[in-house]
Amino acid sequence: MSDSLAPNFSSLKMIHPELVVTLEQASAELEQFIANRNDLMSFRACIDSIAQIAGTLELIQVQGATELASEIVELAENVDPEQEALADEQLGLIARAFLLLPRYLEYLLQTQRDLPVLLIPQINEVRLARKQTLLADSHYTRPNFDTPLAPAKSVKLVDGEDMAALIKRLRHMYQVGLLGILKNKQIKPSLNMMQRSLQRMSIIQADTPFYSLWSLGSAALQHLSRSMELTASRKKMLGALDRELKYAIKRTSVNDPAAVPSQTLCSDLLFISALSGDSSEKTTLLLAQYGLTLFPYTDAELRRERDVLNGPNANTLQSMASVLNGELVHAKDILERASQGGISSGDDLVDLIDTLKKVAEILGVVGLVVPGNSLKNEILTVESWQRAGKLGDDTAQLHLADILLYIESAIGGVGSSGLSDDSIARVNSQERQEVIARSQLTNARYIVLNEAEAGLALVKRSLSSFTESNYDRGHINNVTVSLNAIRGVLAMLTLSRAESVMQVCIDFVEDVLMDSNEQADLEPLMETFADAVVSMEYYLDAIKSDENADDKVLEIAEESLAALGYSLNRA
Repeated sequence: MSDSLAPNFSSLKMIHPELVVTLEQASAELEQFIANRNDLMSFRACIDSIAQIAGTLELIQVQGATELASEIVELAENVDPEQEALADEQLGLIARAFLLLPRYLEYLLQTQRDLPVLLIPQINEVRLARKQTLLADSHYTRPNFDTPLAPAKSVKLVDGEDMAALIKRLRHMYQVGLLGILKNKQIKPSLNMMQRSLQRMSIIQADTPFYSLWSLGSAALQHLSRSMELTASRKKMLGALDRELKYAIKRTSVNDPAAVPSQTLCSDLLFISALSGDSSEKTTLLLAQYGLTLFPYTDAELRRERDVLNGPNANTLQSMASVLNGELVHAKDILERASQGGISSGDDLVDLIDTLKKVAEILGVVGLVVPGNSLKNEILTVESWQRAGKLGDDTAQLHLADILLYIESAIGGVGSSGLSDDSIARVNSQERQEVIARSQLTNARYIVLNEAEAGLALVKRSLSSFTESNYDRGHINNVTVSLNAIRGVLAMLTLSRAESVMQVCIDFVEDVLMDSNEQADLEPLMETFADAVVSMEYYLDAIKSDENADDKVLEIAEESLAALGYSLNRA
């Protein structure tokens, strides 16, 4: 996995009490200096204490803790009390590290498991303050790059297609996905789009030294799309891949025989694969090529262990929204049972009143003031039913049900935005019937777009079977039917540009895939057509969550179809 040496847990256990005492002493000395910036003697003693800890940790091979302690020493040596604001920030970092180090040492003793990667975020905080290069996630992983990946067979281009133009289109595809990642939108479709781009790069550059970079990038993106965390360092890694695509375009006009992939970037990509928990033969062989194996922990486990050290980072508003939906279901169940079976006394409505009060309270907390006030008025009505010992008439019951539907629609209206301030303000400003109508329209739109996505997934499977069967057209007999159904959905939603793209896709399938007799030329055509299908898949996902989503991603489909000789402007 790496050339890192395992810590000596027996030695750590023996000296742990002394380390804790020294850490507490250093922390006390730091507090004295913070209280009195003229007490340089206490600060010097603090630095000496932490330097002693760093030396001790290095002896027993506790790598991550050693590096953090050493970074603290370097930072402390450069604290200038005269620059008060800067010194405050630096001292704050040192104080936080003093809290983390003993917790990490306790973690090592409790788990007998050394995970120096857990400390990389804190180490980088200190390095950033020191204006030093940040450590990569793969810092403690040492792949062997002596033997390059064996290149696969390259696929020839579509007749007349320029290599630079093709790589530009693939970079455009990658950038569309990267933009989604940076905006935290459409994470999975964005990663899939980027993965497709690099997969294509690995095919067309299979006979170059960069085959390994594109293959590792494609594998890493596939793993990231399976719910791995997209940290700032990983987003930076994805940005580095975009720069490599930019350089690839330049290399089409200026040959540079000395150009080779960055080993640091390749190490980061391998780190993702090793962290994925994917024990498939493909991943196992890929890691083995570089002298690595799967880590004994996954990304999800790494996040949990980091939470143990740093405390939970839950999204409180989303958690409350989940609770709110559960309470609404409970309230509707109570109302339905009461309306069907009647009530024998006012006590039967206590549970309903309590539930409605919980819902109103949560609405107030998340900022949905207007729906909350509407519900509070209904609570007064239900309390009057309780005092009378009977339900209100049908009109009153329907009004309560209508209010519950309104609240459910309000939650649905902000749920996709993560209960953002904008979505909450929008719901608060809308009339009740408008909220309900908009929610129902959104649900209907969501259903038909789901059908379109399912149809496109079926098309992808059919095209894949077509390719794997050496172009047996029996596998694509129904592809135009599915594409036409998708085109109908797009027409119904008045998405004219996407509808036009889909029509040209249908034309290509009918004119070329179903009738062409030159099967030898179908391989490059299929690869290019797949680019168009992938961009349509991304677009469908985008408009499902945002009806005003940018349709620029359709440019990729249009460019791909144009490369096949099917321009949208053709007669």
